Amino acid sequence: MSRKFFSDHAKWPRCVSGGPFLFFSGRMGMHPGTGNICTRYAEIGEKGPARTKNYPWVDRIEAPIGAQAIATYEGVGETLQAKGGGLENLLRFHLYQLDKRFFPVFDSIRRHYEPKDPTPSTAVGMGAFDPERTVRFNIDAIALNPDAAKTLGKRMAHQGSKAHSAAAHFSHVVGAGPYLFVAGQIPTDTSKPGSPLIRNYPDIPKRGRFLSVGQSHEDSRNGPIAAQTWFVYDLIRKHLEGSGSSLENILNLTVYLGDMRDFPTFHRVHERFFPKDPPALTVMQVAEVGHKGEKIEIEPTALMDKSKIKREVIRCEDGAGAQMSLGVAAGGVLFLSNLVGLNGDGEPISKRSELRGALPETVESVFAGDEKCGLAGTGGSGSDGRRDEGRRRRHEPGDAPDAVPSEHRSPVGARTLVQEILPEAKASLHRHSDTRSLARRGHGSLDDGHRVDRRRRAGSRHVRLVRIADSVAGEVFDERGEAAVVQLPAVRRQQR
Repeated sequence: MSRKFFSDHAKWPRCVSGGPFLFFSGRMGMHPGTGNICTRYAEIGEKGPARTKNYPWVDRIEAPIGAQAIATYEGVGETLQAKGGGLENLLRFHLYQLDKRFFPVFDSIRRHYEPKDPTPSTAVGMGAFDPERTVRFNIDAIALNPDAAKTLGKRMAHQGSKAHSAAAHFSHVVGAGPYLFVAGQIPTDTSKPGSPLIRNYPDIPKRGRFLSVGQSHEDSRNGPIAAQTWFVYDLIRKHLEGSGSSLENILNLTVYLGDMRDFPTFHRVHERFFPKDPPALTVMQVAEVGHKGEKIEIEPTALMDKSKIKREVIRCEDGAGAQMSLGVAAGGVLFLSNLVGLNGDGEPISKRSELRGALPETVESVFAGDEKCGLAGTGGSGSDGRRDEGRRRRHEPGDAPDAVPSEHRSPVGARTLVQEILPEAKASLHRHSDTRSLARRGHGSLDDGHRVDRRRRAGSRHVRLVRIADSVAGEVFDERGEAAVVQLPAVRRQQR
């Protein structure tokens, strides 16, 4: 087992507080005492569901998944309890799996820890997480900060579509105040016996077959992803309407594709559902979607219809690479589309070595307000993640006050940020703000997780910049639950 890998992982913040939410870093089932990945039930003692029998041949296969799931739930629960809450504060989690074949083992553990109104989740296959493939899954999460529940209101499960049951032990929709967190939806019709997979145009109503040309070759190529995309968006519509919302209230969408070559056809359906003021959009390819051969999974975040919070769309000034907004702001939180990191030649960064040497200089230039920093883009997603040179724009920290880390993750070279805007800031997103704090979190460790402290002066303010893995964080909770607040300097906004 790579000791360095896991020691570096231990340096990641357990969670970051931003606005009314807590954003958890990816957890990998590490033993709280040894720091090693759990591989046997004996390592977690009597925690988790009762185990009446132990068969070595069975445990050899299933115990690593079960033990890691228990360790993860215990760790997240401990952090939430320290904040005055518990697992009932969870709003969403992403389950990234080495092998989806063993999802039922995880689900049996989830039933123990969340017997009622379980957290909405998205579960996809992602491949290896550590050099020796010891880690079976990685879970990140977003939770309602227990302190914020006093003013925002308690977490509440919504019914969603009455006709469509969940495919596993999770809630379709959970709300926190005006925000709705919807589980990842797949093209499986749970309203029918056997929950059949949507395979092609004949499985959806005629109104959804607008891309069909009536010829076998083209319809067999484009039909599956077109029909599945239409079905999922229509299913999301039903869940939102059953929860007091609508497609027009969606803030952001995270789309998981089994094959990025399907992006153009997906997008043709996507733009039909969002012809005007589209939500923020992140699209990524994963190793496995669903459990019946599904090609797509879509996860939305939305607002309630009767919410007093205004949905404010931030448009791409130079045009977007897809039908998407640069970001959507709502109630002090800004959801941005995925951002693509570019190298000096304007090409997407695909190797850690490309970023390692440039990162310190980039960080310094961002905080100094250097308009030439190489951080950002419109966030457009294409079939290969590239964007037109003429369509790119720079994202300056001044584009939005105060950011909190993303609940999303993207491959190296792409980042999605969820940015918090201070409620008391009266200026709009397009005006100058004198001070702001910034928190950025991506998935992975671009510099092997080493922590770097930098000190600078910004006017009369003393500023401490802390890098943890590839994060620059605002309020960071370490493994002991201790918090450190990081204030960033005032930055110069790019004049437009």
